[in-house]
Amino acid sequence: MSTGRNFAVNLGGNLLGLVLFAALTPVYLHAIGPERYGVVAVILSLSTYVATFNFGMGPALTYFVSGELQDDIAAQSEAYWSAMALSLPIGLIASVIIFGLLPLGLAELMHLSPAIRQEMRGAVVPLVGIGLCIVLASNARGVWNGRHAFLTLAIFSSIDTVLTILLPVLTAVFVSNEISALLYATLTARVVILLSAMGVSSWRMFQHRLPRMSLRRIRMMLGYGGWVSLGTLVETVVSSADRLILGTVSGAAQIALYSIPLSVTSRSMTIPLSLLSVIFPKLVGSEGDREQALLSKTIRFVLLLTPGYVLVAAVAAPLLRYWISPSFADSATWSLQILTLALWIEAISAIYFFQLNARGNARANFLIVLVVSAPYVAMLLVGAWLYGAAGVAFAYLVRNTLLLVGRGVFAEIRRDDLRVIAINVAPLLLGVLVAPHQWGGMTMLSVAAAALAVLLSLIACLWTRPHDLKEMALGMIPGRFQRTPDASL
Repeated sequence: MSTGRNFAVNLGGNLLGLVLFAALTPVYLHAIGPERYGVVAVILSLSTYVATFNFGMGPALTYFVSGELQDDIAAQSEAYWSAMALSLPIGLIASVIIFGLLPLGLAELMHLSPAIRQEMRGAVVPLVGIGLCIVLASNARGVWNGRHAFLTLAIFSSIDTVLTILLPVLTAVFVSNEISALLYATLTARVVILLSAMGVSSWRMFQHRLPRMSLRRIRMMLGYGGWVSLGTLVETVVSSADRLILGTVSGAAQIALYSIPLSVTSRSMTIPLSLLSVIFPKLVGSEGDREQALLSKTIRFVLLLTPGYVLVAAVAAPLLRYWISPSFADSATWSLQILTLALWIEAISAIYFFQLNARGNARANFLIVLVVSAPYVAMLLVGAWLYGAAGVAFAYLVRNTLLLVGRGVFAEIRRDDLRVIAINVAPLLLGVLVAPHQWGGMTMLSVAAAALAVLLSLIACLWTRPHDLKEMALGMIPGRFQRTPDASL
């Protein structure tokens, strides 16, 4: 399957989550209330901490399976089951330690009501299970990426997305809106996905080979995955600090004003991440002009999404007003606009994150995140104290900008690529700065402002588009176009 087709399949699965999220978030928020929504958002963001204790086995499997183990299925199977043997006890211990202390800590930090504190007592068991499932499932995804099994990955991602969004909503509406019930629903989804992924990995990818572990394979992957894990640990801790700090300073109910806009904008990352998951195995081993040509084309392709970001930033107020409520829009519009710009920068920054990992330089990514962490936490504290959700969103914007600068320096970003990025960011800044922030509805002024910003963005992205965009697009459609090697991403 071609790169473009792989990207289209991967993207189609991920976009399903965006549709479900948009349709069900108002129902979910109404069913469980702002305080429970804030608590669950913090808990699930913290659940990603456990994945960082996997020593980077998922990315390491992608790196080695797409590289030196590419033609050896037996070695791939041995590497996968060795990673699982390491992940199981470590993931279980980490989950017990983190989630055994989490409910008590959150109750004190976020000044939760007595009713919510009572519900948190039953959250430990499902949280431990969720953490362990996250750790183990990342290994299967690493192998599938390395084997270019993007159709399998897209199918499982789609099922995972549907179950993890749908089951908690159904539980809240028809069974119980208690936190423990919502987490058990999430755990059910994770268990189904994990068992299915293990079966597919064993029977399809490894041709029914029996599990076999090797200390040599573990040592090999730890050399690469260790730095990935350190970088991910620091970034995950720091990334989760925004909701935790906001809840501590302003209360759990305030988290919804930040978390919902963040969820809206972060869904936009499904497109660049779908592309980069396909590109990453191709970057492994690429050097010189071939690597730079692939990166430049990837940047220009991702920048085609800019008009969508501009549109969201320009119509943020009426979007939230009609989607959630007028009162919510009055409080969360600035957060959504700032986060739209922040996630656009994150999409560009992710390209250089993958480039450094493909070069085997995961250590650089760790150092960059480590340097940025301290000023980011300080900005979070000041922003949450002075401006609430909007202040936290601005701190997130500055953080992503610093990460892009750091990764660009290590990756030696080309001047031509930098110029292309600058051309496309200008209309986005216009959309954020010029658009009115308190629209009562879609007035002529609001439509004109949004249309101008989007039009300028369309002109910018088409001017800097990949030269073979038509061939790339047609290559995603089955039976429409036979692409040459030059037309691939």
